[in-house]
Amino acid sequence: MYADYFQLEYPPFDLTPDTRQYTAMPQHADTLMSLQYCISAGHGFLKISGDIGMGKTLLCRMLIDSLDDSKFVIYLPSPPQNVSGIQRVVAQELGIKIDAGLDDDSVVREIYLRLIDLRAAGRTAVIVLDESQGIGVEALESLRLLANLDTRDSRLLQVVLFGSNELDDLLMRPELAALRQRIVLDVRLKPLSAEDARAYLIGRVVNAGGRNMQLFHEEALGLLLKHAKGNPRVINVVANLALVSAYANRHQRVLTKDVCRALTECSFQVGKTSAVRRVMASQITAGLLLGFGASALLMALAFAVV
Repeated sequence: MYADYFQLEYPPFDLTPDTRQYTAMPQHADTLMSLQYCISAGHGFLKISGDIGMGKTLLCRMLIDSLDDSKFVIYLPSPPQNVSGIQRVVAQELGIKIDAGLDDDSVVREIYLRLIDLRAAGRTAVIVLDESQGIGVEALESLRLLANLDTRDSRLLQVVLFGSNELDDLLMRPELAALRQRIVLDVRLKPLSAEDARAYLIGRVVNAGGRNMQLFHEEALGLLLKHAKGNPRVINVVANLALVSAYANRHQRVLTKDVCRALTECSFQVGKTSAVRRVMASQITAGLLLGFGASALLMALAFAVV
């Protein structure tokens, strides 16, 4: 829609975890390198956590895309919450045909034999779980037991856990003490700094083929970043809506009024603050003069409600 208007190859702030849109912010780049090293070194359990919107899923996809054929990747975006479910989905991803009547111990044996075959072929299985905070204590413990299926001289299975902050709380349960001790890499992603947030937004535009480095007016950019508080997903949502507003109103770049409109549309309601009300109040007259009339007036009324 607005991509052609702003001479972009694709919308730069789409929420789909598209690896083309990966922008190597320091903590994400460092974390990706640490994950790659630990996997190449054969470490068993790795964990990446963080608040919603910190870029975990995109980082997860970047990791998977970076692994070579020596790794047999089992990607579980929504892992089962029970022991039997985890074991059977892992078996299925390994290409094992499991009879419905087969008990759990037999399933584990089949998995072990398949892992041995993979290792003989020079490959190691890597289970990558996204949204793993919902997996449950018993299912997590079953993963630890699967990861124990080593030979005398080599590791057969590695596990990478991606999850929200609730994953950290879950792993503090006494029942998971043995698993905690197996975690070699434990990273908690934090909000971007002001400098990194600015670089992130500009980087997304550049990745999408943007040549206009002033696509966002400086005041508009400052307002957006202030309310996003370093959360990449919030930056994406607000920036996308602001670009839609600029396109709809035929602005040559994103103005403060576009960001204000975007903030009022966000489902997480980051826009109804005194700062935005003050900025929007200064834009009402200009908006009326530019022909936004009713919409500007309705927006002013919306901001007036605290």
